[in-house]
Amino acid sequence: MHVLILGATGGAGALLIQEALAASHTVVVYARTPGKLPEETRNDPRVTIHKGELDDREALSSAIKGVDAVLSALGPSVSRGPLHPKGTPLARAYSLIIELMRSHGVRRLLALGTPSITDPIDKFSLRMSIIVNSVATLARTAYEDVVAIGETIRTKGNGLDWTIATWETGKQGYG
Repeated sequence: MHVLILGATGGAGALLIQEALAASHTVVVYARTPGKLPEETRNDPRVTIHKGELDDREALSSAIKGVDAVLSALGPSVSRGPLHPKGTPLARAYSLIIELMRSHGVRRLLALGTPSITDPIDKFSLRMSIIVNSVATLARTAYEDVVAIGETIRTKGNGLDWTIATWETGKQGYG
């Protein structure tokens, strides 16, 4: 499979790259700052790197063209916290990503999310409620963007095979 990975310079994105390569997939990385990628990733012949911003339609379209799926680890920068820009820039980026996926015939989207993206089948958890409400209070614009990401995928992703994977326990790791 030929996959596009967004958010590849962050921790979760780096793991997505590792797992995709371990599963014998070829990878396209779209990154604002490709120099942040580990050298072994930049030099891997199975990895193609496209540099660009999330609002650059032409560059993003070039990265999406020819892939079988989009794997996204896009999310607000933890280090910026309450300084996340207003206006839900990541949700707007997802809107463009979905539009370009459709134009290139790409049907699969896997997006990593947070418990701020709720689902009607979610069970109530006091612990998660406290965490989500704390984020909503302390990092309001980041919270609004994450919630808008979920709504954008749900409303504009009709006809796509999409999944939003969120964590519940807060434990780190995978397996």
